[in-house]
Amino acid sequence: MTIVAGSSPGATEWFQRSRMLREEPLGRLAPLGALVNGISRLVHMLQCERGASNVWLCSQGKLYAPECKASRALVDENLAALHRLFNEPLPGSALCERIASALHGLETLTALRDGVTGQRVTAPQAMEHYSRILRHLLSIVPQLSDSIDDPHIAGRFVALYSLMQGKELVGQERALGAIGFTQGFFDDETRQRLVDRIDGQQACFEVFISHCTPDVQESFTLNCLPGLETEKLRREACTRQPPADNGDTALKWFALQTARLEHLRTLEEVAIADLMTAVEERRYSENLHAYDAHDDILSRFPYIP
Repeated sequence: MTIVAGSSPGATEWFQRSRMLREEPLGRLAPLGALVNGISRLVHMLQCERGASNVWLCSQGKLYAPECKASRALVDENLAALHRLFNEPLPGSALCERIASALHGLETLTALRDGVTGQRVTAPQAMEHYSRILRHLLSIVPQLSDSIDDPHIAGRFVALYSLMQGKELVGQERALGAIGFTQGFFDDETRQRLVDRIDGQQACFEVFISHCTPDVQESFTLNCLPGLETEKLRREACTRQPPADNGDTALKWFALQTARLEHLRTLEEVAIADLMTAVEERRYSENLHAYDAHDDILSRFPYIP
């Protein structure tokens, strides 16, 4: 905004300045879509590795050896891809601090895997370690939208992050159930942790749904809610001890929750694509409407009362 000596900028100039300030973070956000995708893919693979490692540990190495090996390879592949994305210029010290914390956690992954392979850590210890790594990774996502003041775009970010948080709680529920069903025993602490994850994911998904389009809501309802078999196993885990069955129930639980997580991952991809489309549409709209003296300026700002 140019201010001429002896004059004061009028409404048009201030609205133009507002548009420029709103466009700047949108312009920075557009290239970060690849980073959001990279984080979500790595998170999903780490969730798979965490679940497989828990079954492996609880079964004393009898179950899920191939799944552990495969999930580790996919984590390494997606981690390498994310490292390449981190080489791109990134805005803001706060975002860089979140990335540093995530990378610090990921640097402990080799030691964690060695402990799992050698069965020197318990399943609950491994789960907590994986979950801590995932928590730092997920914390990057909301920081990407920190400077966005467009309510339409901000709402999409809230929806995406709520979905990712809810999905992580489903992953933790899968891991906790796998531990209990494989061991054939649920103590009071594990049961309470299960209940906390179930309640927590419900709260996250309610926020997600409140910011979604009707078609996404329908897809979530059809594919991402726990089914009757999952609910039955939830009740069994929370009210009585499972029978000893050589891990059959654990594998059934794991398969059911894995199918649900895969549906959530598909919806996550839809939410990311929807967010980036909304960003591009808003940028196009901002660039299309250049103001002149005859514009109805307020019509460009529909959220101003």
